[in-house]
Amino acid sequence: QDLPPSPHHPSPVLGVALLPFRGPGAEEQAFDITVPAGVCDKCNVAARKPVKEVSFVEIDPGHFHAALVLNRNYEGVAKDVPVFAPKGPDVEAHKKLVDAFNAREKDPTSWKETIYTGDDYLDKALAVKDPGSKVVVLAGKNNKKADYYLAAIKAGFNVLSDKPMAITPDAFAKLEEAAKLA
Repeated sequence: QDLPPSPHHPSPVLGVALLPFRGPGAEEQAFDITVPAGVCDKCNVAARKPVKEVSFVEIDPGHFHAALVLNRNYEGVAKDVPVFAPKGPDVEAHKKLVDAFNAREKDPTSWKETIYTGDDYLDKALAVKDPGSKVVVLAGKNNKKADYYLAAIKAGFNVLSDKPMAITPDAFAKLEEAAKLA
């Protein structure tokens, strides 16, 4: 939930990172991410502080949407991107797309992906240090997305997800649980 505005602290976005985006016919908008900073002693409301730099963490990028997040550079986003996925054609296709963004002539990106493909990829992803300054990117793998989403929120990460976020009633219940925890 968002905090009410107060003279003591800003009104932040909680649990979700909103990135600069330009859609068809839309102007570019930039948003900030915040992390827990404790409780404001003046108004007894949970306060959050801005993060100077965030980092992406990609889990099981099974759709080109995960690569599209890396289609441009973002101010305040670290260039090192750990990717955790099962070995296979999905993660290989993802890497090729990101490599193409980095190598293109006009507006090249500068992402440096480190790919881990062990069987314990999800455990490794959730063990990344300082999860509050990280944004887990979830795209594709709709049958696993709600599980990934809930696990990432429980571990303290922010989550950026494409749609659909849930494709079954059980998956929707997991998203409801994640929303209560965020």
